[in-house]
Amino acid sequence: MPLILEASNLSLNDVHRLLKLEKLANGSFTDFLSLEPVSELEQQDLLRIRNDFERYSSEGKISEGLVKFLTLAPLMRLAGFMMCRFG
Repeated sequence: MPLILEASNLSLNDVHRLLKLEKLANGSFTDFLSLEPVSELEQQDLLRIRNDFERYSSEGKISEGLVKFLTLAPLMRLAGFMMCRFG
């Protein structure tokens, strides 16, 4: 009989444990993507983004909005997109 769980009652740590998800040891950004070489400054920015995400994720304090704030906005800035304020 399959195990049925209420998703709203699960923490991120529960999901990692149930799905047996593990962090990759090498921490490389290029394992899954073909990227142009990045500068040392860009590499430092990427590491900062990853470390910020991991810090919040490990504490279980992560939401969809926080993921966007921690990752998408800095990555868009690195990609050359300008963030504009309206109003």
